[in-house]
Amino acid sequence: MTVVQLACAHATPTLVQHLRDLIAREREHIERDQRGPAIRLSGEFHLQLAAMAHNAPLAQFLNSLVPLTSLIIAQYEAKACTYCAWQEHAAIVDALEQQDASAAMALMTQHLDHLESQLLKHH
Repeated sequence: MTVVQLACAHATPTLVQHLRDLIAREREHIERDQRGPAIRLSGEFHLQLAAMAHNAPLAQFLNSLVPLTSLIIAQYEAKACTYCAWQEHAAIVDALEQQDASAAMALMTQHLDHLESQLLKHH
């Protein structure tokens, strides 16, 4: 099972609201062109999804991967809004809230593909 499938199974209103709060803060920093905090919050969003999944080995792996990815994003992306769109995060949370695992998986795949294509442009 994927992170988002597992997160869907454990999504509570409190956890969903926490994700929405992270997205709102990420959006605020993007709108202020504050790249560092926006990138950190984007990474935190992915770490919180892993925590919601209740899969300790996967969460530990992502805890090592997300900081490295954030550094790469910070180095290669010129604008904060292109590396990890808050709109994509919001759509994933909407699917989690509805416990629609297949939609959440499709949205996460699209989101990660978008991120990869953005980074490959600069490699």
